[in-house]
Amino acid sequence: MNNTYTQPFTRYRRILAFLVLLPLLLWGSRANAQEELSFVYGTNHFNGATFSSTFVPPSVDTFYLIADHTNMIASRFTQVYYWPLTNEEKANWDEANIVVEGELEILQNNTLLDTISLTDYVIQYDAVDHINSLQLYLGDQAGAARQSFEDLQTQYREDLYRYYEEMNVYREEFAAALEELAAGTITEDEMPQPPDPQQDLTLFSTNLLVGFPLNLPEGSYQVQLRLPDGTIQPDSQKKLVVFSPIQDGIGYNVFSQERWTAPEESLESNETIYTLPGTKLYFEPFYQIQFNELFYTRMNNPQDTQARRDRNIWVPFDYLLDAQLEIKTAGQSTQNMDEQAYYVRQIAGSALGYEIVLYDPDTIQEATFSGFEVELDTAKLQIALVDEDGTALPFSQREIRSLNTQNAPWVYVLSSLPLAAGLAAILLRKKSVNNKTRSMDVTR
Repeated sequence: MNNTYTQPFTRYRRILAFLVLLPLLLWGSRANAQEELSFVYGTNHFNGATFSSTFVPPSVDTFYLIADHTNMIASRFTQVYYWPLTNEEKANWDEANIVVEGELEILQNNTLLDTISLTDYVIQYDAVDHINSLQLYLGDQAGAARQSFEDLQTQYREDLYRYYEEMNVYREEFAAALEELAAGTITEDEMPQPPDPQQDLTLFSTNLLVGFPLNLPEGSYQVQLRLPDGTIQPDSQKKLVVFSPIQDGIGYNVFSQERWTAPEESLESNETIYTLPGTKLYFEPFYQIQFNELFYTRMNNPQDTQARRDRNIWVPFDYLLDAQLEIKTAGQSTQNMDEQAYYVRQIAGSALGYEIVLYDPDTIQEATFSGFEVELDTAKLQIALVDEDGTALPFSQREIRSLNTQNAPWVYVLSSLPLAAGLAAILLRKKSVNNKTRSMDVTR
């Protein structure tokens, strides 16, 4: 038979066979994907001020939580994959996020302490004051809080629609009033007024979620998931370290007018801040909490390998308000300074630089930051934040020293002496070697 006629038929048979096998191949790949689903724990954990989330892959045997606060733990089946850029495992929640039913058992020294059931929960906060408005609702309260949020959303949309309608009416009335004003039939006082602007909905809410609420004292525990059939879910047995903060403190963002874009952080109360005489420094205080570095870092990322247990870290959380800055000079004279709002603007023209001025609400729309302006006109100052009773806030003390630049040339002179001595020694050594070489030539 002529191959010219058989080749097209052979090609068609291959295409037909591929189309027949394609559904089987897709089904097989889907079955393999289902088989690759892994059991993991997900967390919505309290981080000291608000809630953060992470997940605990099968390769991690220990996770960490803050003591005496309610943390939410979720049991899930999901797809876990390796991400080489960070050398970590990641969860593909879009591919699978299947709730694993059961009860979470809490053990200590292999003794069962508590059994926790799955419950609904919702996290809500106001974006205007995230930290102080944070709320965690459980059970029936979670459903009620979510419903209340949805009602607020509905009311907000209705109010916004009504506001736009009133604005359209106002524009029409205003255009007509302008013609009457030009004709002199009405005065400016009779001009229509715009409707009150619609207030933004600043409340944030998660969806109605499900998880295990954990609130444990400091200590070491074990957790495992007991399935409805009485067996233990594979990969659910983990160690749990519950830790407490070490201490609270006050930190400062410190910057000058010239270095506004590159502030320095002062986190420790025994730190000394150095500056040049006559320099204006701006201090922006914030609330911070000290934790064990290993515990805190692995709470937020259980796969971290860099943190160390023998080190502590300060974690900044919120800017401080309603405090005064107490300034003591070397002569022990004391001055209390109120916090001020400032605005930072770039200097006009081709020259680079910034200018920090007091915030004026009549001419400036929004302040850039709030803090304290300190000008060092002596050799040393001590500062501390004090409350309304005049009591210094813990770990808010700092010492500020001015650098003596008048004797700076002597620093360079003294630092060059070792170099000069070394150069002289080399020259003398070279001269000695040359003299010995000449004497040996003469002898020969």
